[in-house]
Amino acid sequence: MGNQNSIIFFDMETLSKGPKIRPNPQWAEIFQLGAVSMKRNGDSFEEYFLPPNLQGNIPTYSKIKHNFKKIGNTLYKDDEEVHWMGIKQGLEMFMEFLRRAAGSDGVVYLIAHNGSYFDFPILKNNLRHYDVAVPDGLTINLLDSLPFVRSEGYRSK
Repeated sequence: MGNQNSIIFFDMETLSKGPKIRPNPQWAEIFQLGAVSMKRNGDSFEEYFLPPNLQGNIPTYSKIKHNFKKIGNTLYKDDEEVHWMGIKQGLEMFMEFLRRAAGSDGVVYLIAHNGSYFDFPILKNNLRHYDVAVPDGLTINLLDSLPFVRSEGYRSK
């Protein structure tokens, strides 16, 4: 799998525009994106995003699940103000984070739990929708940890 410097674990939260339990990847917009590199220094990325068309408050599902609210242009989690940025800017920063984390071969392994169904299609759709390109020379390999967790070899006996 290349060298250890190229392994990134990531997770996201979305503002669901589809069913509450399983957002449609074509409709869901990324609300929070977090990642940690397996480099020795543990480089990490964590940002909150708000889509440009979000009017008023956070959708009810996200308010209840994550305890967020938006008053004017200020975003709060658990009544504490948090920094946020537009999705396009945040995705560009995430691509730069991946470029820096890539091994000397320009390859990064992006690992998410249930990534094949949820994280990867949503990430791809948001990159496409906001016209954010993967940097030249960067290859992103997507790996889903869910099949490993479900395998017989992982279960305790």
